[in-house]
Amino acid sequence: MKHIAYLCTDAGIPVFGTKGASIHVQSVVRAALKAGHRVTLFATRFDGPIPPGLEGAACVQLPELPQGDPEKRAHAALQSHPRIAALLYEHGPFDLVYERYSLWSDVGMRWARVQHIPGVLEVNAPLIEEQRTHRGLVLETEAQAMAASAFSRASALVAVSPGVADYLHTWPGTRGRVHVVANGVDPAPYDDSAARRQARHEQAAAGQDETVIGFLGT
Repeated sequence: MKHIAYLCTDAGIPVFGTKGASIHVQSVVRAALKAGHRVTLFATRFDGPIPPGLEGAACVQLPELPQGDPEKRAHAALQSHPRIAALLYEHGPFDLVYERYSLWSDVGMRWARVQHIPGVLEVNAPLIEEQRTHRGLVLETEAQAMAASAFSRASALVAVSPGVADYLHTWPGTRGRVHVVANGVDPAPYDDSAARRQARHEQAAAGQDETVIGFLGT
């Protein structure tokens, strides 16, 4: 059994919420627990009760970030690194640090390197480019520095798509450490899908038609 630190410093992700990123965090932690590992989940936002299957994870609240002004928020995130490192020390030792890449953090990968343990960085998107294009990027120099530091210190970089892998390969020193692992899904909530599908076919055959909408996200 390994002791894994899962670190999510992104204040836009309520790790116990219902948005896609939240479900992905929960799924990774749940999979680690099911594999028999001990997990300590560090997050800036939890927002809600512990979801089913995560009762075995220890939860550690990271420093909250101010709402409103994006530049103040970014500065606060950068200034929180010593406190986050202290919390990692306090709740360790760990065998592995798994960090979800965020704009203003390299603390997990930096800490893992100092402790001489593996650090895995999950990269879901080219956040700097996304922020610049869609939301407005403040402290770009600092964001670039955080990315370069985290990418260079990670033992392994997990890219969720070939496109993200291509992006990571544009950063110095990343080749050979990038692994494409597509976002998975926990099939357990859909165990009854075959039965529900059969029931809909029977309803249609009996003239009880209803509108069924399918969604495919690519």
